[in-house]
Amino acid sequence: MSQQNLKGLVEKLAQHGDLIEISQPVNLSHGLANVAHAIEERYGVATLFHNLEEHQGASVLSGLASTYGRVAFSLGVDLPVLKRRLVEALKEPRRPSYHKEDFLDRATVSGGDVDLLEVPIPTHAPGDAGPYITAGIVAARDPETGRMNYSYHRMLRLDATHLSIMINPGRHLDDYRRAAEKEGSTMAVAVVIGVHPAIMLAAAMRYAGDELEIAGNLLHEPIEAIPCLRSDILVPAFSEYILEGQIDPVDRVEEGPMGEFTGLYGAKSQEYLLEITSISRRPDPIYQTILPAGKEHRMLGSTLPREPLLLNAALQISSEVKDVYIPPYGSGFLAVVVFDPNYEGEAKNVALAALSAYSTIKSVIVVNSDINVYDPEELIWAVLTRANLNKDLSILPHLLGHPMDPTAVEGLVTKSVLDATQLPGQAGFDRVVYEHPADLDKYLQ
Repeated sequence: MSQQNLKGLVEKLAQHGDLIEISQPVNLSHGLANVAHAIEERYGVATLFHNLEEHQGASVLSGLASTYGRVAFSLGVDLPVLKRRLVEALKEPRRPSYHKEDFLDRATVSGGDVDLLEVPIPTHAPGDAGPYITAGIVAARDPETGRMNYSYHRMLRLDATHLSIMINPGRHLDDYRRAAEKEGSTMAVAVVIGVHPAIMLAAAMRYAGDELEIAGNLLHEPIEAIPCLRSDILVPAFSEYILEGQIDPVDRVEEGPMGEFTGLYGAKSQEYLLEITSISRRPDPIYQTILPAGKEHRMLGSTLPREPLLLNAALQISSEVKDVYIPPYGSGFLAVVVFDPNYEGEAKNVALAALSAYSTIKSVIVVNSDINVYDPEELIWAVLTRANLNKDLSILPHLLGHPMDPTAVEGLVTKSVLDATQLPGQAGFDRVVYEHPADLDKYLQ
């Protein structure tokens, strides 16, 4: 069984104790999301729901990429080297393996037989406008270069054949949309649902090439790709669901609200219309969903996929940078850099480089390597005991921020960098550290 096959990975996660299978019936309207969120918060595992009302044979998977540990396990790497592995994947992409036709058994409906109501799309958060496709990856082809692009966009089911699709300015898909608008034509796309975390991560990363190249490097093998039935769009062969369609580059429909990675609801807005012309699914398909404003949403939307470029930016200033971290509880607005400076001001230079990596980031904190940045208690301790806010905090007003930052005024926010490090031999900063015995268990017998 190919490691690109999601079903095989689900079996491994269940055997590893990192996935709970739910056989009790659940309602797709809020019920499934409520259970998935409770299990994610209490046990920290993924959930696979089997007993879906009116969707015999299908299942819904939630939380596949909600923890660093689960992502590392899925990629077959040790957790401490996960981010370096992502950096390597960006530098050494591996081209997909293209097939002329589909080689898997798949049921397909098209034309008048298309019915999105037969796809188990949950309605998640209490204030969501309706059933949203949240883990769907949109595949589109650059009209100028022919290069494939894979990216996330929230999609609200409107009726049996239509979705709204949010396309933010500055995204590759908006470039293609504007080209289609100029030509007076629709834009062919495919939406794939139910893929390996390597592909999920790659689609969330900022990359100038075909994102499947990154995924191929992460898995140490080319991603198998097949053509769509009605266009020249290429999609991962092991996708559980493939939805083909056309985006109208001009017409808008109202959609929203939907829970966003900030933990707040994204407001109603006018978005584009996507008409679905065919639906293909594997036998006993796994529909993949991401809980809006949940851990997986924050992980894929604002943390792990951004850390490789953040690390690269910091390393440009000093090769001694040890690690970077975008804490999920910071909604993607906070970045932490692990660095041991030798000179006054060196940590701030690193912080400014990190701040420039993404316009989303509004605050950067630099700490020494003796601080476990994955423990919020240690991070706060470092800030309160090592930073002199009078000289170590720099406030930077009127910088471009994220459009969903609730503090932004006309897109501009106030940003900051904070040096919470100590220099070698700096007096008064000796930390109390106990040496724990390696044979501690013998004392507990």
